[in-house]
Amino acid sequence: MVADLTASWADNRRQYDPVFKLPPVERHTQLGASIALRGRIGALIAERVLIYATGGPVLALVKQYQAAMSFGTPAVWPTPSVSRALGHYGVTMGVGAELRVTTSLSIVSEYRHTWLNARAYSPMLSDLNTSFQGHEGRIALNYRF
Repeated sequence: MVADLTASWADNRRQYDPVFKLPPVERHTQLGASIALRGRIGALIAERVLIYATGGPVLALVKQYQAAMSFGTPAVWPTPSVSRALGHYGVTMGVGAELRVTTSLSIVSEYRHTWLNARAYSPMLSDLNTSFQGHEGRIALNYRF
């Protein structure tokens, strides 16, 4: 069993014109910290090399921000905006390899794909339903006590 606490950051920006209303709207979606509890199952392919599959539940904090735009730039006059952070739950799965360097030190290379559920971010703006899918590659140095 593996537990991860990750501080991630991803910012997705997009401009759109909801139902042909002007000015257009700019939406930011930011992925924050996440925590996952994963299991691993694998096989030793050499004396010090483990190949494995991993997966488990994940909980992440996602922030949605939306503001009106004025001709492609943020509006300089006061405009309504929405900002809200919500927890998303989901699942993460992946594959990896671990090379044991010493009895307490190992190097890990891993790929994971994460799916997070959809949440509505504003009762005012019903189209602000956001779900996440993300790819993550990592290389880590593990120390066992």
